[in-house]
Amino acid sequence: MYALMLTYPLVGKFMTEVVAERLQQGEAELTRQDINAFFTRLQVEDAKAAAWTEATEKRIKSTLANCLAQAGYLEKRTSTRLQCPLLSEEVKECIIANGDVRLLPAFGESGVC
Repeated sequence: MYALMLTYPLVGKFMTEVVAERLQQGEAELTRQDINAFFTRLQVEDAKAAAWTEATEKRIKSTLANCLAQAGYLEKRTSTRLQCPLLSEEVKECIIANGDVRLLPAFGESGVC
């Protein structure tokens, strides 16, 4: 997930603005409404995102859900129960060494999980 966050700004933004916020607040739900609200805000802020077709937006949402499931944030793609992922100490140290400390809350590294 760390590599995806660095490679794709949309993933990084989603993880830091939506997932990290949920984990920090101790909220165990990540609903379709949360995802839709993120995309609505994104489309207001970004002209490129505003130009996406409905099919493109649907595909991106599906891909995000798949990534969350594969990374252990969701039990399965259709789940809404958000879980803290297991982050190895080595990966955590790498994130810190790379100067990406701002991304740690997206991994539940704020003392909440």
